[in-house]
Amino acid sequence: MVRAVQFLVITAGLGLVFVHACDQGKSDRISSQLPAFENRLEALRQNLKIPGLSAAIVLDTQIVWSKGFGYADIAGRIKAADTTSYLLASLTKTFAPTIIMQLVEKGEIYLDAPISEYGVSLDRAREAGMSLAGDDFIMVRHLLSHTAEFVPGTRYNYNGYLFSFLDSVIEEGSGNTFGELVIREIIKPLNLNHTVRTSAILQASN
Repeated sequence: MVRAVQFLVITAGLGLVFVHACDQGKSDRISSQLPAFENRLEALRQNLKIPGLSAAIVLDTQIVWSKGFGYADIAGRIKAADTTSYLLASLTKTFAPTIIMQLVEKGEIYLDAPISEYGVSLDRAREAGMSLAGDDFIMVRHLLSHTAEFVPGTRYNYNGYLFSFLDSVIEEGSGNTFGELVIREIIKPLNLNHTVRTSAILQASN
């Protein structure tokens, strides 16, 4: 089954519609420009070969427009709606720095502490052929900034596998799993009640 992918697009052309309307302080300004805005979004979706997306405009904390474009499920011919849930995948990597920096502020994690202090071993990564220094020389900040490979801190090399070891750092430093902290510190405070794959977790944690 091929599903749509959620993403955020910011362009000067699209942004002008929203900014101008907000400056005027009138939602009817948005309404008058919506057809052109929707056409541009749909053209963008097709040009980038995006299966489906959902978009919304917020004015004074209120959603004044929302709509789905394309398909949420291509195989099933299910159209995307403004309420379609999407798999976020690596977009949630932005949650990890948020959680870690909160723990740094609490003194539960130290960016300049070696990962070995948190029980992390990268032996399997070395066996897979990654060029890594010893665990006592790789700091938490190196995993966080994708600079753990080669000489730590000297070269950026995106590596999602090494980034995943921050789960262990978080759990060892705080006593909570990354998932638990995301729910407690991000999902619940922001009332993200419709965030994909979290509904069951939220119910279980109540």
